[in-house]
Amino acid sequence: MRGPWQWLAGPPTRLPRWGALALAAAIDVTVGAGVGAAQTVLVRNAPTGSSLELVLNAETIGSVKADAKGEGTLLVDLPAHGGRAEADVNIAIDVCEGVRRLLLVERGLQPPAPQGQACTRHQVPELFALRAATTLVVDMAPSTPTVWLRQGKPPAAWLRDQTEEERAATKQRRPSPTGFVLFGGAGMVKISNVVAAACGTVSECSGDDFVFGFTGGMALWVTRWLAFEGTYTRPMNVTASASPQGDTFRFESTFDTHIVNLGAKAGIPIGPIRIYGQGGATYHQATFFTEQTNVPSTITIGDEVVVLPGGTQQFGLRTDGWGYYYGGGVEAWIARSWAIYGEITRSQLKGKTMDEGEGELDSDATALMLGFRFRIGG
Repeated sequence: MRGPWQWLAGPPTRLPRWGALALAAAIDVTVGAGVGAAQTVLVRNAPTGSSLELVLNAETIGSVKADAKGEGTLLVDLPAHGGRAEADVNIAIDVCEGVRRLLLVERGLQPPAPQGQACTRHQVPELFALRAATTLVVDMAPSTPTVWLRQGKPPAAWLRDQTEEERAATKQRRPSPTGFVLFGGAGMVKISNVVAAACGTVSECSGDDFVFGFTGGMALWVTRWLAFEGTYTRPMNVTASASPQGDTFRFESTFDTHIVNLGAKAGIPIGPIRIYGQGGATYHQATFFTEQTNVPSTITIGDEVVVLPGGTQQFGLRTDGWGYYYGGGVEAWIARSWAIYGEITRSQLKGKTMDEGEGELDSDATALMLGFRFRIGG
């Protein structure tokens, strides 16, 4: 829809910077080559130091302070808030004590109520199309705030008139995304109690609880601070071996496990960086296998010499069961579609034998992983 606030006439080149911006922003053009990929909101003539807030439906997606000139810049970035590239929205502006709030509400939805008794709401009586690159200019100077819309990048006249310091101050950081995210990584995993259990009281026994491992999974970020996630982790086998003094017997034990974590993540987004904690349920399947070789030997009982035959014995314990996990990490979105991350997670490995007989596992796996995340769609 085109309302009177979208169309103005006259050449912007002869006007002051503010006038050039308003007129340039009012010209509706076709989105073509060179157009940016995010919706931009430029606020003008707000009270110096006031909070400029941007609300999409019921979620506050941006906030900046008006500078000494009463100006501020915010990004809508529709794909980061629901995965859609375009939307039809109604626009309202709340004028409150120390706050100027721009509300973009999609067709069919109701805007949230004004926050505070001192707020006055101004409703723009038209439906606007937010496309892949839309610029909104909001003038707070009139008694009724005015909105202009342009399909394209912010006007070049405004960008040329800004100083480098102003551009740096008004440039908004890319937000951490929502939606589906695939990820994979690798790192080190420590499995506790395995080497100690394998060696028992044998002093000439060695092994290493630290092994290489890899991980992968999928997360669904419902909002920029809440996600649900499923992760599969595969440590390499933990081994322990012994050849005791006298070489009467020797053995080698191997611990092989698969770990699945299902839970939730709570994040603190700081621009393209998100710090998060996580926790939930752990399911594991593991096999603890030992092969022992007895060396032939003789012993004397009284006057009789007894020959003890050698041989090989094998022992196995298969377990599965549920436990819990917890941890945290940080991810940095280098681009809209991919990020790097690092996290540490501790998973409880607790369960009973899967076969006949008795046996149980009581251990845990601490994993330090580094990897990549890839956003799906949008």
